[in-house]
Amino acid sequence: MQLLAYCERAKAAGADAALVVTPYYNKPSKEGIYQHFAAVSKVGIPIIVYNIAGRTGLNIPTDLLARIAELPNIAGVKEASGSVAQMMEVIGQIKNKKPEFAVLSGDDGLTLPLIAAGGDGIISVASNMIPALMHELADSALNGDFKKAREIHYRLAPFFKAEFCDGNPSSIKYAIETSTC
Repeated sequence: MQLLAYCERAKAAGADAALVVTPYYNKPSKEGIYQHFAAVSKVGIPIIVYNIAGRTGLNIPTDLLARIAELPNIAGVKEASGSVAQMMEVIGQIKNKKPEFAVLSGDDGLTLPLIAAGGDGIISVASNMIPALMHELADSALNGDFKKAREIHYRLAPFFKAEFCDGNPSSIKYAIETSTC
């Protein structure tokens, strides 16, 4: 399995964790998804489950993620389902029982609501272009300064929308490539 080799390589290179997406194209069953993560969890590097149905065609429902979270080395989730309700379920049903399980936003525009609901931060696309502002947004929210976090969030809202004007991450890659900053 190519994915296992990639995770082994990341571990050997000293990576802090591996971000692992569900198998795409073949659309496995819930049990297939579970077995996918069971296999990579054995590599011995912390695994962040990347739940991004828009790219894989499969959403990892909270009950399945809870089962996956019990595997060794499963450190958290990059939650990009686009559903604040699902994010809150993950926090309520998994993180509240297993506080070390990181719940990270996978959607820049949902960072503020995720942190407000008890999430841990973000794995951000926008931070490739505006790292200081994304750090300030997440840091403000994580430190309970929601007034400041909201100000930054609404300031960046047009940017978050623009990230998807011609696909993501291609829009950010283009912006970085053509930036004069």
